[in-house]
Amino acid sequence: MQPSDKVTNQKDLQDFIQFIRPLIQVIDSIKREPFQLRSLSIPMRWEVTRRHPFYQKLWKDSANFHRQEITSTNPFEKIKRESAAKLLALIGVSGEPPDPRTPFSELGESELNNAWLSGAVHPVTLRGMAGILLATLPESTLGDLGLYLIEASCEKNDKEKYSRENSLSKLASYKCEVLDSYTAEPLVSVNPAASQRQISEAIKSLHGQWKNERELKEQRDRSDKNKTYLEVWDLREGFSEEGAYNISEEQKLSEIAEVVGSSISTVSNHYRSAFEMIIGKPYSPELWWNTIGVFKLSKFDLKHNILSQIRPRKSRTPRPVSESRLGLGIDSLKQTHLQKKHEYTLHDLIMDISSLIDQGLSDDEIQSNLEIKAKTSELAQLLTWMRSRTSEIEK
Repeated sequence: MQPSDKVTNQKDLQDFIQFIRPLIQVIDSIKREPFQLRSLSIPMRWEVTRRHPFYQKLWKDSANFHRQEITSTNPFEKIKRESAAKLLALIGVSGEPPDPRTPFSELGESELNNAWLSGAVHPVTLRGMAGILLATLPESTLGDLGLYLIEASCEKNDKEKYSRENSLSKLASYKCEVLDSYTAEPLVSVNPAASQRQISEAIKSLHGQWKNERELKEQRDRSDKNKTYLEVWDLREGFSEEGAYNISEEQKLSEIAEVVGSSISTVSNHYRSAFEMIIGKPYSPELWWNTIGVFKLSKFDLKHNILSQIRPRKSRTPRPVSESRLGLGIDSLKQTHLQKKHEYTLHDLIMDISSLIDQGLSDDEIQSNLEIKAKTSELAQLLTWMRSRTSEIEK
């Protein structure tokens, strides 16, 4: 290997670590609660998903992963793309993700049956059924079932029908209690010949049973207000119709209250409701910084001008998070690089500056406390922005 190759590979590795570390640090903040996204209509699912900061950050790499396009010789590019796809799965995104600039009307709205648009019910694709089997069946059963599938797919001539029937016959006689059990997913087969009353009564009974088993509380239907919540969110966070965030377009809650003609407390409640729809968890200042904040902070040019000047003032103990939760084989990277020594990250900077602002320190005092030698324009812009985010009643 030539010296230039070593330098390139080292840079590729550092770029990958810079990409993955902040996401791993806040992985618990990314994952949606079960059934949270399903409580929204399909159009609203898209609207909240395309506003999610990690969708904004990861959709391109995930799309390249699903397309299997080769656009780089970077040896870590494949892992990066797979990481993006796995992380997006934590917020309910499967398959190739669309560009967040795409309006829902261009995602096949006209082809969707209105019965599926309420969010209360939704279709399960064959891929989804296969995924349930892969996720729940024991390895031995998967192996036997795989053989039946292979047998049914082998013959592509006049005997194909017989091959399928033979596999179906073997499946019917296969002794396996797991295959005869019911999935944890609330799936049922509806008899279209039954009366609407019979179907409604049966589903009502099952619905109560499913809620009790999952300890889910009855929720009020606020679908008519969801659009209002997002309108407040877009004004506060600077989200435009082009599907991107612009920090310069952010407005204060007091300004938004004047625009929409509501009280600040009402606007604040709408903002919090939008936050929970988008992130999947109730609002808290810490969760905001771990999701929206860290995403927006990455838009400032801090890598060399500020972060490189700061060193931790005390030894930190990062919370251990196994990359195995992403289904990736990158444990060796974590052992040799991610945990070899603690490097100052955007997440660290957020926590430190937030704490210093809460203590009432001036910009100069914060600069001195962080031991930054020269006050750059980037630092001044950052402090101004962070003060604007900590000054209102969102706390």
